[in-house]
Formats: sequence, C-alpha cells, structure tokens
Amino acid sequence: MAALLEAGQIDYGLAIGTDTAQGKKGDELEYTAGAGAAAFILGRKPKEFLAQIDYFSSFSSDTPDFWRRDGADFPSHGGRFTGEMAYFRHLEEGIKRFMVRTGPEIAEFDEIIFHMPNRKFPLKLAQRLGVKEKQIKKGLIVERIGNPYSASSLLGLCQVLDLVRKGKKILLASYGSGAGSDIISMRAKALLLTKRKKGVKLSQFLEQKEELDYSQYLRKVGFL
Repeated sequence: MAALLEAGQIDYGLAIGTDTAQGKKGDELEYTAGAGAAAFILGRKPKEFLAQIDYFSSFSSDTPDFWRRDGADFPSHGGRFTGEMAYFRHLEEGIKRFMVRTGPEIAEFDEIIFHMPNRKFPLKLAQRLGVKEKQIKKGLIVERIGNPYSASSLLGLCQVLDLVRKGKKILLASYGSGAGSDIISMRAKALLLTKRKKGVKLSQFLEQKEELDYSQYLRKVGFL
C-alpha cells in the first residue's frame, strides 16, 4: 500500500491486521493464543501524518513453517524446529538487508517492534541484533495479550505510538508464516501528540480484555 501511495495510484488506503489464534488441544499454540485487530489509514498529505514512513522493504521464501490444510479445524506447525529457519532467518535477514539498503544502524532507532509469537523469540532476536531492552520495551505487549498472529506487530506499533514523542524513529519488523517479513521505518510527527489526547489508548483496551479459563477455551473451540 505504501508503494501504491508513493506511485500516486491511490490517495488513501486502509491497512488492517486482525486474527484469532487457534491451536489443537494440548498444542503449544494454546499457551500463547490471543486475539486482536489494528487498523491504520495511510495517505499522501504530510500535514495529516501522525507518523511518516521513510523506508520499507521485504524478504520472503517458500518456508512452510505454519499451515492449515483444506478442511482442517486447526493449523499445523513444525514446532520448535521452525524457529531458526522461519522466524529468526526471515527477520534477521530482512532487517540486515534493510539496513544495508537504507543506511541507518539499528542503534539509531528509538523504538523497535518485532512480531511477537511469544516473549522468548523477540528478546532473543533483539540480543542477536544488538538491540537494547529499552528499544523494544514499549512495544513488547505479548505478555499482556498473547499472540494474535497478523495483529501482533501492528498492536505493538499502536502501543508505541501511544507513548512516543515527536521525532522519535521507529522500526517495525513483521513476520508471517509461509514465510516472509516486512521492514518499515517511520518517524513520529507533532500531530500525533495532539490526536492521541482525544482518542482511546491501547492500554485502555488491554485493561478491558477478556481472559478465558481453560474450560471456557475448550467450549469456545468446540472440545466441550
């Protein structure tokens, strides 16, 4: 969508990330399952920007680490064996290529948001890339909401935009099974501070979240 805007093909676009995590009974996915949605309006008029996208790039490969067969009730995955070849490979390679292409060092970014399938992966990735804890702390919301798949990194971005000041540099690194990563850098603009005073912050939604006990969860997914 950013490319369409840059090419002048559209004036505005709506980007939505939404998902409900699911897993078989007893599967590892049950312990990190979450649900959520985030939506962003992208446009071409700088005076309307809350945050300005500076650069973006992608990296992908045919790595089937997560899939749902036709007619299957639940997705399948390769478990812990897919971490290196899927999540870590695509995010590390995507970010490194992005840095070579655009020039800045990763230390120059004030806030960094990774896709968060769990707490361990983004922290381990940060350590590998030399990212400090203070750079990812604001957007690390997986402990509060679990893994909502497509909405994960975008909800982290919402949290960061609720907290940052004008001029702060933000790096968003998403990941999707299949597999690929999108890397986007942006800067917070002055209008962000004005607009967020009038809106509802993500933290307020998180305070109202609904938590299911295990028996409720089993009924929701049809096991009881």
